[in-house]
Amino acid sequence: MTKRSDRATQVSRAGSRPRSRRIPPRSSFKKRVKTVLALAFLLAETAIAVVFVAFLSFFGRFSAQLPNLESITNDVSAPVATTIWSQDGMLLGSLAVENRQPLPVDKIPKNVANATIAIEDHRFYEHPGVDLQGLVRSAWVTCAASGFARERAP
Repeated sequence: MTKRSDRATQVSRAGSRPRSRRIPPRSSFKKRVKTVLALAFLLAETAIAVVFVAFLSFFGRFSAQLPNLESITNDVSAPVATTIWSQDGMLLGSLAVENRQPLPVDKIPKNVANATIAIEDHRFYEHPGVDLQGLVRSAWVTCAASGFARERAP
């Protein structure tokens, strides 16, 4: 017996036609829409990549002109009061609007550091360095104060 005759007997025994394994063709409209969307996505990715490369080249060109961090930290000096000394080495007085005395970080009392953190950023230990919640809150308050939020509200 041949394969064809085996197939015919199987069909006649089952009483139905064998199922076609052929995949129905896609509609050409769906195919075109998917193609257009894929091309639009590719175009958007390309535009983003071009902007990113342009930003990197712009940043690279101008960051070479910036001073390094060590030179900045060495050049920074707080205003210190002018001191007047006598000829024999006695301190007569100091003149200044701001009487600042430089102090190394390890000499600052822990309570002063904690008080400064509490005043400046009460969520200091809850975020990794940038408080996104605080930034969003600040942007919202700024928009509300400028009238942007009132113009948009129905």
